[in-house]
Amino acid sequence: MALSTLGIRHAHRSTQSPDEFGFRSDIQGLRTIAVGLVLIYHAGASFLPGGFVGVDVFFVISGFLITGLLLKELRKNERISLAGFYARRARRILPAAMLVLVVVGVLAITVFPETRREGIAGEIIGSAFNVVNWVFAASSTDYLRNDDAASPLQHFWTLAVEEQFYIVWPLMLVAAAFFARGRRFGHRGQPGRMNQATMRRLVVIAVLTISVPSLLFSIYYTGANPGAAYFVTTTRLWELGVGAIVAVFASQLAAIRHAVAVAIGWAGAAAIIVAGIVISSAIPFPGYAALLPTLGAAAVIVAGMGGRSRDGIGALLSTGPMVWVGGISYSLYLWHWPLIVLATYLFGGLNLALGLLVVAISFAPAYLSYRYVERPAMKWEVTRENSKALGMGFIAMGLTAFLGMQIVLTPPRVEPTANPLTGWSLDSQVEAVALTGAELLAENPAVGDPNFAVTSFVPSAAEAADDNPAPYRDGCHQSETEDAPESCVYGPSDSDYSVALVGDSHALQWVPALTRLAVEDSWELKTYTKSACPLIASKIIVAGTQRQYDSCSVWNDSIQMHLTGADRPDLVVVSSALYRTADRSPLAQGLADAWQMLRSAGVPVVVIADSPVPGESVPECVAVNADALANCAFERSTGMSNAWPQQQEAAAAVGDIPTIDLTDSICPQTQCAAVIGNVLVYRDANHLSATYAKTLAPSLRPHLAKQGVPVRPAPTASAPPKVNNG
Repeated sequence: MALSTLGIRHAHRSTQSPDEFGFRSDIQGLRTIAVGLVLIYHAGASFLPGGFVGVDVFFVISGFLITGLLLKELRKNERISLAGFYARRARRILPAAMLVLVVVGVLAITVFPETRREGIAGEIIGSAFNVVNWVFAASSTDYLRNDDAASPLQHFWTLAVEEQFYIVWPLMLVAAAFFARGRRFGHRGQPGRMNQATMRRLVVIAVLTISVPSLLFSIYYTGANPGAAYFVTTTRLWELGVGAIVAVFASQLAAIRHAVAVAIGWAGAAAIIVAGIVISSAIPFPGYAALLPTLGAAAVIVAGMGGRSRDGIGALLSTGPMVWVGGISYSLYLWHWPLIVLATYLFGGLNLALGLLVVAISFAPAYLSYRYVERPAMKWEVTRENSKALGMGFIAMGLTAFLGMQIVLTPPRVEPTANPLTGWSLDSQVEAVALTGAELLAENPAVGDPNFAVTSFVPSAAEAADDNPAPYRDGCHQSETEDAPESCVYGPSDSDYSVALVGDSHALQWVPALTRLAVEDSWELKTYTKSACPLIASKIIVAGTQRQYDSCSVWNDSIQMHLTGADRPDLVVVSSALYRTADRSPLAQGLADAWQMLRSAGVPVVVIADSPVPGESVPECVAVNADALANCAFERSTGMSNAWPQQQEAAAAVGDIPTIDLTDSICPQTQCAAVIGNVLVYRDANHLSATYAKTLAPSLRPHLAKQGVPVRPAPTASAPPKVNNG
């Protein structure tokens, strides 16, 4: 969210300078509105689902003030000192930001569980070099990370966007100034005087060159990939451009009639508040939706021009408390979010009252940072020269990035348990030396008791997030934006029998078991999977939103044609998580209709029951409770509130769809253990670890055999075969 312009020094005057870019009390108050929206939203206020639009308000403010200052320098000196500009940014932004990064780094080492270290380390490095927004854009499209806890540095994406704008925009103005001089040269070959009219036209062209394509791309990309679109710079440049346009036309806008300006100001403020109330995470953002808060912010800025900063809405924005909070808003923004994430972790979640308390507490470090870091840094003698300020800035960025690298190398607070499997790897491509996981459970049911003494297990909590089925690495699991069927093939290529696995990531989690059987029993496995998309005839909603999942429908149509075509498999295995349909029709009906299409085409179908869902990250719990794993158990009855009842209903509706329930091999008691047979059962909050899933193969084999899948005698415990997970 908003950054460098969040807290400009107070000047002792009641009105702005004639060029509109000096201290304005109404803009200081507008910062308070912006940061207030963000803080209340982050505290968990359901009545303000769009509080994140405060970020967009800050973007407009930043674009306006930075452009105004650059244009003022151009008019005065007919040039822009890039060194001076970036030195001012370094003095203004880096000290407080680097302090927060260091504090979060210390928390990653001392407080947060080891499962978060690698992610936080990468985000510290990305934040230090102002590219972390692209890191979050990439992770937002990574379905493997959908269950990850919120990053304490997620708010740094806005600083990255602004800093990237600060690289591009001043250079464009320098280019405009160069061309405004034309080819005329003055005394002794020096460039001639700048043509102000030409300069103005070129600046308008420059700002439109940034803003118009960015707005159009934002509208397109928000619809195509809303997760990534929220963070990437290219969808946000136009918001800073709106502020820049206001700065370019400041003299004309300042001449607006007083009554009209006052009305514009109140309308703009109303637009911002309405945006915070009516926009929610269910609405694709930024795109069209960002126009409401962005234009609202521009309207408030315009209303205060021409000496009107304390008129209309400006009178409210210029009150003492509003101006004071606006002054510390940069630090307040930096500190509040890490504290919220920390409190969420320590208390296991936040209600609104506790969230507001944390927000209130964040004023303390924010003020101290403003008082003893931000303001003094602007006057440090060591950074008074531009070259020194830039040098110190690069050193600070480098040292902070080095801290991020050191976090990864820091030994865990609790040593990982000894490895019970010789040669174990994340790919599970090993020769087993003993029964583990579900195989050991079948021989010794006692290991399924959450209180069973566990001396060692794999994967470790820190490694669990990477213990995934092979199709993720092999590139055939489709993302939410892809709709063309892709398949991975496992097992012998010359097999006469083919099984197709179809569904979402909850179907994909069975791949390690199916692949092991395909290799051992000599049949072919083809996977057709897509993030958050089951095999279904109904239209479903994108998880966590109100948007219809159109690419899932397209993918389903293509899959049906493929599975019933010339290359049809001998058997289709389906499984999925729980979803909401777009028309509120029963999920079971949509599943049944899709399965019936295959049955009508002569393609047999079998359903594997959805696994129990923990609801909270098991690896993170294990990382904190390495010596008390029973604390990470969850109620079986709660975990079974998954898609299995709907799957059973759908199977019954079709008539004779066989169903396979492996729940007793995953959670055999009233409480589901985190570790069974020396294997961590889950890799996140709802997916089985690939290592544990692989041990389910013997339990799955007889069920598939009943459906005609070729089998050979199961291996004995004393002579387990070598298997490969593909």
